[in-house]
Amino acid sequence: MGLALTEAETAIADDRNNARAYADAGFYKMYLGRSEEGIADIETALRLSPHENQVPEWQLHLCYGHNFLAQWEQAIEWCSIAAENNPAHGHPLAALAASYAWAGHDKEAKDAVAQLLKVDPNFTVQTLQHRVSDDPTFNSQMDRIVEGLRKTGAPEGPIKTN
Repeated sequence: MGLALTEAETAIADDRNNARAYADAGFYKMYLGRSEEGIADIETALRLSPHENQVPEWQLHLCYGHNFLAQWEQAIEWCSIAAENNPAHGHPLAALAASYAWAGHDKEAKDAVAQLLKVDPNFTVQTLQHRVSDDPTFNSQMDRIVEGLRKTGAPEGPIKTN
């Protein structure tokens, strides 16, 4: 991810109005355990290009970023927006459920899981248990989302060994 981040930062240096480069840099920073910086970059991307076709994906990244930083109310806001704009995608609903659980909104958390299982009946906690980064900060932040999802009573699913 480090090389990809360098490329995104080079694209930003070449064009300070390159919304996709800011969004990419923000995404890579989050996976490198630098969520605060990542959120700032993605917010810049949204300001630069609010009608970009990638906006729903950027909203999902903000949802995860605020979850990573345990900013539950902001996470709830962005996860709700991401879920609304990605109706066929289960991940915003999973992150929303975890956010609600950590914020102590148990009914809303269970409702989000019910909605998630309608969108993706095969979704389990193990869906989010995979490792996509070697960064320990990122992994501990992702573990917090997984634990939040467990608090909702979402199905655990089989443990993945890869």
